[in-house]
Amino acid sequence: LFGPVEQLASLTQAAATAKAGAVRLQQLEAEIAGIPEPSHPQPFAFSQPALSISFDGVTFGYDDRPVLEDLNLDIEAGEKVAIIGPSGTGKSTLVGLIPRFFDPWSGVVKVGDVDVKSVPTMELRRRIALVSQEPLLLPVTVRENISYGAVDATDAQIYRAAEYALATEFIEKLPNGFNTVLAEGGRSLSGGQRQRLAIARALCRDAPILILDEPTAGLDPEAEFDFVELLTWAASERTIIMITHRLSSLRNADRIVVLDGTRIAEQGTREQLIATDSLYARYQRLQAQRPGQATTEIDLRRNGHLVDLREPVMAHHTDLSSEAVIAAETAYAIERYQLLADACRRAEGDGS
Repeated sequence: LFGPVEQLASLTQAAATAKAGAVRLQQLEAEIAGIPEPSHPQPFAFSQPALSISFDGVTFGYDDRPVLEDLNLDIEAGEKVAIIGPSGTGKSTLVGLIPRFFDPWSGVVKVGDVDVKSVPTMELRRRIALVSQEPLLLPVTVRENISYGAVDATDAQIYRAAEYALATEFIEKLPNGFNTVLAEGGRSLSGGQRQRLAIARALCRDAPILILDEPTAGLDPEAEFDFVELLTWAASERTIIMITHRLSSLRNADRIVVLDGTRIAEQGTREQLIATDSLYARYQRLQAQRPGQATTEIDLRRNGHLVDLREPVMAHHTDLSSEAVIAAETAYAIERYQLLADACRRAEGDGS
């Protein structure tokens, strides 16, 4: 009797899982249906190694709350652009408009000087490789996971993509190397290893546009340094957009765009922004206050404004005197107060 009851319980659990999957599938179908295909599609047969991207007067949000307002941004073909800013300022939303995960309320998004609404969605997305904050890995081999989206990729191309993503060392230690079958969602791997496979997949696609959303989040500082250097070389001819909170990842960016509120607060090269009293310069100084720091993010709300204050966490440094630590603490407190005061003045100035 116990056996059939156990089978029935297992069947009930499987049915519940299937029901949840069906609900999610319906949601995805509804989202896809919300992105209409053009009635008269324009040709989109670009063969260039990189494509330009532009946002012209773009406004978009959720539940009648704008996240981006009248945003204008031009990214040249082959340019490496980093996007930073407080949580909730629309960084991921901005890049999500490029492959048409959703359409703007107003304004135009163009890729290669063509309105993304005027080309077939799949043709558009074939030219974009995306690494999201939560990589999706399938229960197939490592090789198949890397070549997903590039089914014609050769073994040499797959291996080279894994090398650029700093993934070959841990892959070769797996039971069957590149032929190891992964668990659902890559559960058998660490967060950093899953992220590296997602990066390898994006590089294997060799798309003209590469979008990286927090690509170094699961990497230690040494691996992060190597990855940024390799990425700059491996995708040198591609248009790259990288979202990150790690300022150390920005050293090879051609331009840094800082979002604040619902708009672009400032943009320029790293040197240009550091030379001015910019938000980026203040973030940079805060992260430099304590050597070897890790950083956590504090979100502070005042009158609807989301302020990002970087709170360094002291690492173990026996070579620092107590006087040096006190001086660093004081300088950090002053910088943090200045950020808060500026945010409050902005909030009061616009009547929020």
